[in-house]
Amino acid sequence: MRLICAKCGHVFESLIIDKEIAWQDVSKQSVDHVRKSHRAIAENLAKTVTIASINLAVVAHATEFLVIPEEEEFCQAKVSNAIETVMTAIGFDPSEIEEEETEDEEETGNDGNGGKEVKEVKEGAD
Repeated sequence: MRLICAKCGHVFESLIIDKEIAWQDVSKQSVDHVRKSHRAIAENLAKTVTIASINLAVVAHATEFLVIPEEEEFCQAKVSNAIETVMTAIGFDPSEIEEEETEDEEETGNDGNGGKEVKEVKEGAD
């Protein structure tokens, strides 16, 4: 197995036949290399991962346990911002996805709910 550092071109190789063990070997080589050669970048990445993890927890909690009424704009915005942060951290550009959704809606007339009526949530419902 052979992988290459995206920052400097350093090569990580393993001659181990078992792919899982080879992966572990080149991964360890890469981590050791990054600690020595790209420390500042790794520290910034660790901060980004921490922020993304916190925001992922917000999104997971909101989608699993909360119904946020449309009039709760502040709460809607907080969850939307958390989603955008997670998407950015994993390499997506949220603005590109919003543009695609807008184009799809304009072309198909689809409002994103599959043509179904959305039930209103009664207050106090469990």
